[in-house]
Amino acid sequence: MVFSAFSSLAHTVVQRVDGNSRFRHVRRVLIGVASALWFAVPCFAQVNIEQHRSADEGTTVALDASVSVRSGNSDLYDIAAGGRLQHQSGQHTILAVARIRYGENDGTRYASSSFGHVRYTHWFSDRIGGEVFGQLERDRFTLLQLRALVGAGARLRVASAKHLDIIYGSSMMVEFENLDESRVSVHPAASEVVRWSNYVSFRWEINKRSMLSSTVYAQPRVDRFSDVRLLHDAAFEVGITEAVSLRVALRQRFDNGPPDNLEKHDLFVENGIRVRL
Repeated sequence: MVFSAFSSLAHTVVQRVDGNSRFRHVRRVLIGVASALWFAVPCFAQVNIEQHRSADEGTTVALDASVSVRSGNSDLYDIAAGGRLQHQSGQHTILAVARIRYGENDGTRYASSSFGHVRYTHWFSDRIGGEVFGQLERDRFTLLQLRALVGAGARLRVASAKHLDIIYGSSMMVEFENLDESRVSVHPAASEVVRWSNYVSFRWEINKRSMLSSTVYAQPRVDRFSDVRLLHDAAFEVGITEAVSLRVALRQRFDNGPPDNLEKHDLFVENGIRVRL
């Protein structure tokens, strides 16, 4: 059921793309992304997609990576890598994002997570747009074997200037979640819920080579508003060259109903490099 729902969403987006001659050359890329998600089934809990958007017209590709290494009294390495593919033409935007993270400390794995996301956005006017999306996630250390979701909603451009954008988005999404049965006893191992996803996104291009962004998400469960997930992502990017930039990201996450023995709060800071191709 999870995979057929995601497949239907991908098929709908591809059909929409195929019907527009300006997007036909992106069709194969979308199919490839959907296929990769189908077979790999990787990903994180809540994911901020807004920070991956580009304001540039045409097709843009960006790769980013971060590495942490420590040796001596303890041996640690933490590697994260991801990529973004976006095609924007007038009122239409197609965005595909994927990311993976792995870490070990003294031979013990402490991080193993990945995600993939596909989203299509259509602007009906300068201020009002609609979007459909699908996502697959996995995170070993939040007991998440698989989360798959599909959704649709609206975007409102609250404020816009030459180098500044403030966006509010509201969507309904169906979320399918499978947890590690061997590690949960109170929380259900499998669930299917509907969530109301809301976000406010701020993006400021300070100059040609530096950018500041911040996004806040609130995702309550429709039939139980006390079951809410909050996410705040902030990032600062400074260009070294036109293609390479240094990036610092702060991520805060709150889950009011986490699985067994997990904390409600998470905080993560990441330093890395982003390359635009």
